[in-house]
This record gives sequence, structure tokens and C-alpha cells, in this order.
Amino acid sequence: MEQFAEAAGAAIGGFFSSSVLFPMEIIKTKSAAEKDKSLSVLQIAKRELKQVGITGLYQGAHVGGLQSAMEKFLYFYNFKTIKNGYVLLRNQMSGGTSAKVGVVAEIALGYAAEWSHLPISLPCDAIQTRMKVNRISFGQAFKEMYAEVGQPHPKGDGRKKTVFDVFYKVLFPFIVLCLKPAIQNSIFERIRKIVLGYKVRSAGGKLAAVAALTAAEAFFVGAIARIVATLVVFPYNRIKILLQSTGVRRLLRNDDARFVYGACLWCRVSVDFIMSSFSFCMT
Repeated sequence: MEQFAEAAGAAIGGFFSSSVLFPMEIIKTKSAAEKDKSLSVLQIAKRELKQVGITGLYQGAHVGGLQSAMEKFLYFYNFKTIKNGYVLLRNQMSGGTSAKVGVVAEIALGYAAEWSHLPISLPCDAIQTRMKVNRISFGQAFKEMYAEVGQPHPKGDGRKKTVFDVFYKVLFPFIVLCLKPAIQNSIFERIRKIVLGYKVRSAGGKLAAVAALTAAEAFFVGAIARIVATLVVFPYNRIKILLQSTGVRRLLRNDDARFVYGACLWCRVSVDFIMSSFSFCMT
């Protein structure tokens, strides 16, 4: 029941933050997919605002909120389930009773939890990217993508595109991207323990008085954890968006490194700072 409540709290926080910040998500996606390297994030934001207005930037916000809620719920619920199973199995094999999990093990468990929901969330993510880039509804994006199934494959040889080619074609970047929530959660837990330890010492050892972080503390600790995780995996996030929006597979050439990181990094970090903070405040 506890893990369900924690997962539900993360889902509510994810839905709220994603819905409110959806215009920034659109600008972030547009920046990552932009082929004109001379355009800054601010220029892209002004262009989008001029073309569709503020209400247009919120088109599909409910879909983004629902996707974020689903991903957060599945990740936290699966993570707790996998972690509890790991601790139980480890203690049975070693004869111990400790519930503590090391940093490496926690990242590995978080990595497995993130992979566990990809069969459901990855197609939704691909459809969402199509929605944002082409300014179309969820239904239109789905129809466009489904219509590509059975079309000639770019590699030729008489091959046809399958459902996997269309909806799961960005699976490769997730080999690294799946580390993001694991790294984020691990950093959050470590900083949380440091903060709580400091508060216990300041309160003269009265643990009951400082059993949990305040909302403000959870906000900033969650934000720090998310920023670090974002910086680690950001190039792969941009590659994912480029693959989803253009199908380009050979991205790293010429001034590739700067292009893959690009000017939209600060936008990605800004969005993650607020979204993650709300999610951790709700858990």
C-alpha cells in the first residue's frame, strides 16, 4: 500500500508539472529537433508564440500530463517492487536483515524499473514527439505513424516498416536514457539522508522531529538530483528526439558534439528542475 501511495503521489506531481509546463516542453522538443543551428532557444520560442499563441502551446497538454503521470507511477511502483524483491532475496541468501541498498545496486534496480515500462511508454513518447513537432493532435499523430507501417523501409532490400520500426525505432538511446531516473533517484536519496542527518544533529538527536524533508527541501533536493541526471544523459535525449522527428541515424559528424548538446540544454534543465521538484514534493 505504501508503494502504491508513493507512486500515486509521483504520478499526481508528474501530471501537474507536465501540464503546467507543457509550452516549455514543446519549445524544448522543437529546439532539439531544429535543423537550423543558428536559431537560439529564445528565437524558437518567439517563433512558436507568434505562430500559435500561448493557447496553441498548450494544445495536447492533457496528453503530456497523462503520459508523465503514467511513467512516474509505473517507475516508482515497479522500482519499489523490484527493490523489495532484491532485498528479500539478498537477505535470504546471506542470512542478513538489512534493508539498505548500495548506490550501484540502487542505480541498477532503477535502470530495470525504467526498462519495465518502456513497452507501454515508448510508443506514447514517440507519438507525443510527433504531436509537438508537427503541431497536431494525438489522434492525428497516431494515424500518421500507423499509416507508415507497411511502407518501404529506408534500408531497402524489399523490407517493409513494422510496428517496431515506427513506434520503437528510438530504443537504442534508451540504453543510456533509462539511467536518468535511476541516477536521479539515487542522488535524491543520498542528499536526503545527508540533509536529514544534519537536521537530526541540529535538533540534538531528536529523530522524530525531523523524520522527513519539508516541501521546500524536497523541492530543491529533487531539482538538484534531476539536473545532474539530465546533464549526464542529455545528448541521448536529443538524439532520441531527432530520430523520432526526422529518422536521421547518422548524427555525429562535423561540429556534432556541440550540436547534440546544443543551445536547448538550458531549456531542458529548466523544465526538469521544476517538473522533478513537483514530483518529489508529492512523494
